[in-house]
Amino acid sequence: MSPILLPNIMINSNLILEIVERGIAGSSIFLVDILVKPTGLVQVFIDSDTGVSVEDCAKLSRYIHSNLEGKENDFELQVSSPGLTSPFKVMQQYRKNIGREIEIVLTDGSKQKARLEQVNDDNIEIAYNSKVNNKNNSGADKSQVITKKIIDLKEVKSTKTILSFK
Repeated sequence: MSPILLPNIMINSNLILEIVERGIAGSSIFLVDILVKPTGLVQVFIDSDTGVSVEDCAKLSRYIHSNLEGKENDFELQVSSPGLTSPFKVMQQYRKNIGREIEIVLTDGSKQKARLEQVNDDNIEIAYNSKVNNKNNSGADKSQVITKKIIDLKEVKSTKTILSFK
């Protein structure tokens, strides 16, 4: 999608937020992030449980444009989805990805690849394969078991979907 140059608009993220919220009200689309850069670039990232089409982005872009006419300063507007490998920013992204493989980085720097099992407002539950020692008469034997773990969202530095081409 080509960017739209808007004439003379004094832009701030709160103004864009208000317009975007009105523009997506009543739809399945949710706001992921708004970035307003000093260069005048305004990026709006949206998503939905079923994905976002080019037409969804174009429609919201036109809506934002029509609600900013007559303001001050130039800027460039881009409306898109955040991308498959972008870190999650909002809770709806966690909910959308239940059952999918994710990579989670914790605030202590540790990483875990796992399947996202459950999500609530304070934590997430993940499941991953781990090896355990099974001691029997023939000595130590390792087998894999599925381990589930609940992680407080305050401990999460970043989470993103792992792409699989299986």
